Amino acid sequence: MTEVRPARGAGQWLEGIKVPQNSLKKARVEPFRPEALWADTLAPFRRTVAARPDAIAIDDGVRRVSFGQLLASVEALAEKISTSTAPGQLLMGVARNDAYFPVMIMAAILAGRPLTIQDVDTSSDRQAVIYDAARPSALLVPEAHSLDLAYVPPTIPRIVAELNAPSPAVTMLRPLGAEDVLAFPFTSGSTGKPKGLAVPAASLPLMLDDFLNCFAIDSDDVVLSIASPSTMGNRDAIVALFAGAKLRLLDPKTAGMLGVLRALREENITFFGMVPSVVRTMMTIPGASGAFKSLRLLSLVGEALSRDDLQLFRSELPDDCEISLVLGSSEAGQVFQWFVRDEAVTGSRVPLGYLVAGRRIALIDEDGQPALPGEAGELVISDRGVAVADLVDGELDITRFARDEETGFPTYATGDMVRRREDGLYEFVSRRDRMVKIRGLRVELDAIEAVLKSIPTIADAVVVTQQREERDAALVAFVVLAPGQTVTNAEMRKVFANGPWAHVLPSVFHRLEEMPRLHNGKADLVRLSALEASLSKVGHD
Repeated sequence: MTEVRPARGAGQWLEGIKVPQNSLKKARVEPFRPEALWADTLAPFRRTVAARPDAIAIDDGVRRVSFGQLLASVEALAEKISTSTAPGQLLMGVARNDAYFPVMIMAAILAGRPLTIQDVDTSSDRQAVIYDAARPSALLVPEAHSLDLAYVPPTIPRIVAELNAPSPAVTMLRPLGAEDVLAFPFTSGSTGKPKGLAVPAASLPLMLDDFLNCFAIDSDDVVLSIASPSTMGNRDAIVALFAGAKLRLLDPKTAGMLGVLRALREENITFFGMVPSVVRTMMTIPGASGAFKSLRLLSLVGEALSRDDLQLFRSELPDDCEISLVLGSSEAGQVFQWFVRDEAVTGSRVPLGYLVAGRRIALIDEDGQPALPGEAGELVISDRGVAVADLVDGELDITRFARDEETGFPTYATGDMVRRREDGLYEFVSRRDRMVKIRGLRVELDAIEAVLKSIPTIADAVVVTQQREERDAALVAFVVLAPGQTVTNAEMRKVFANGPWAHVLPSVFHRLEEMPRLHNGKADLVRLSALEASLSKVGHD
């Protein structure tokens, strides 16, 4: 965890600093030292290979790859990349959630080439949009693949990743520099077209320092990753393998949630990271009880965490399992993190956490000034971990990432309204773009969703606004019922009428079998808005 102090020479800035970790009952025998990466990017991984070459590094249910095999495969692919492409040229790895994508990521890092991972199990439209925006110089593909790559011109070179390749006699390396671009991840596109982001190499030691030393992941751990290789799946892979842990990869689209629960129950999983909404769904499946018995750490990411969900998670987790909440943005990586202490949760929503060590932020009010203590302000981030540009049609666009005049760091205004408590914890208030006015009154859509989720029969809820002709914007609620449950519109309206929420009562309620979500678990607001437009034409309510 971290506490904050004013940044020198810049009164509006706050910086994260390290404070002792008291929550975990273990610590890494050998702490991760970020500076080691600049001499040899794979230095922490090589130490594990030297000590335990035959131990299993990756198990994807079909393939089991040892640490020794993995290093040889990474070095072989890095050599191919180095001889086939020039420094700075963008690579695209096309992969599923299996043993090949970690090889691609580590090989690209070793060769010093920026990489974007294309999840081939996402929609073909998304794949085509990302390819057109990235315009890669070469593709990394798994051996003997049967991937549908119709959107890729046949002239684009393909570099094959193998899992049993012999290590080359000499691996051509290009050590990373802090100013290099490490990767080009693409945003979810929850409000429109996915954006590619130029993430600096300096973000890698920031992330590893926080996760490895904070979570104390080591060779005793088994890390389960069910996330897309283009999102937090690549975080889990890098963290696990650099820590010397076993990485268990599982695709929920093929295994199903029952398969994921079976792996948790039977394979001694100790670390699992996922968005809270997915964990909530997993824990409410009949037969889920006891599946989380071996976890020592549940890492929740990417979404606000409600008090109700926290209570549910505590009821299903072992008493000694810690819950960590990690939040940030695609443009800046992890910014806040903490081991959740129930007594510090004073409202319906769990605080974001403490500011991560090495991060530098400001909270700016509506007048462009630093927010007063305890008051909400827009979260602005400016440090080495912030993306340096957007990727547009194969070119870098720095418009959204102005440089701080004093430090030269890229600066990103998140649109998140945040306040800092006296105890140093930060609380999320709302999104600027989710704060709207209805009949002249300010409405926070997240708060309305929280009211709906407090109804026991509702498993999930998302609220959107819909502009109607010659009328004010209306609030439209989409709800998913818990299995076997029902709820009437009158019952939902009653919840609003009995509290301080009468002015934010949704005009329309739609019941869905399943909430439309993007590949990273976030609600698909574009699809929901389109769905509301079509349902309103037929008077659905």
